[in-house]
Amino acid sequence: MAALALATAFLMHARKLGRYILPFVITLLLIDPFAISMSLFYTSVYTVAMLTSIAFLLKRDWLCERKERLALLFVLAGCATSYLDLMTYPLLAYGILATLCLCSAEGGWKQGLKLVAVTLAAWFVGYAGMWAGKWIIGALFGGEDMGVLETIQLRASTSAAPGVDISFVRIVLRQLVRLRSPALVAGLLYVAIAGVCFLRRSPRQKLTGLAWTSYIAVCLLPLLWDAAIQNHSFIHPWFTYRILAICAFAGMCLFARFSAKTNDARALRA
Repeated sequence: MAALALATAFLMHARKLGRYILPFVITLLLIDPFAISMSLFYTSVYTVAMLTSIAFLLKRDWLCERKERLALLFVLAGCATSYLDLMTYPLLAYGILATLCLCSAEGGWKQGLKLVAVTLAAWFVGYAGMWAGKWIIGALFGGEDMGVLETIQLRASTSAAPGVDISFVRIVLRQLVRLRSPALVAGLLYVAIAGVCFLRRSPRQKLTGLAWTSYIAVCLLPLLWDAAIQNHSFIHPWFTYRILAICAFAGMCLFARFSAKTNDARALRA
């Protein structure tokens, strides 16, 4: 577990992404790495996220030469997540990798949003495709009714138990309660310090460049996931809360990028 995190951090430094290492470390602390290391149930998504991030950082230039190669990496990440995970916090496998791609990307805000859209679609194709494949194989060779539609309806429903109604706000609050940790204080302190640096260093030019929109898009994904899979997110907050770490990582990386001193107009637009 620690070896994967250290390898990712080392490669981030080697790829000139050193400013994002502290947000990366804080994000890992938020998801309780000790509990993850003690449970195979929690380990699969973490392992996929780290291994795909390492693969991206090792072959970043080659992967970014052609979007098809990068999309294939996300398809494989989605497939691996679907194959290994039992619906814990699967979106984290996308969020960590996608944020690292944004931190490495060059170009304007349109390119950033396109990158998020393409990689999310590729990851979802791999994730949903693998689930569909497992259900089809089970139906063909298992001789059983897999109850696919019933399962989807249950997980997307707004009912947890008789007399218990689910709301999006309650889901998020239940997850935020589990997110409390010393690392959360460190994350808020980091955002505060980076925010002050941002306000002192050409904030207007950086905001008008709209590069922040792609990071915000990634931050919103966990909330969309909770809204789509309300039943599951509500009744299992003690492990589904970890998808909120995507908001933390993408948000802190956004502050890390925008708080940096730069006189390059192109960098401000990127």
